[in-house]
Amino acid sequence: MLENIYAEFSKTHKVVVAPTGGKIQAVATFMLKCMHPDVHIVYPVVKRFAEDYTDGQQDPVEFAYANFRSFVQGLDRYRIKDLITMKEEVETSLLPTGSQ
Repeated sequence: MLENIYAEFSKTHKVVVAPTGGKIQAVATFMLKCMHPDVHIVYPVVKRFAEDYTDGQQDPVEFAYANFRSFVQGLDRYRIKDLITMKEEVETSLLPTGSQ
């Protein structure tokens, strides 16, 4: 979902994400940021939580990566792929008429 929103608005808007949900949303936002460094992340700060903010806790979720660095590099390759495609589109558009 974040990727779709980014694709729709990133060319004409500054993309700011405020992950106000659980930790999984924060992890997804981190991944989006790795793929698109122009995304800004804003964490809201509250003075106190509402009484009905939470109702207990769930079992913890754990992400296990054999090689976290390789995972992040894969996210970066995703970003670079888009940049290469964009470069090719620009270069093609600059060709003289009839050369395409």
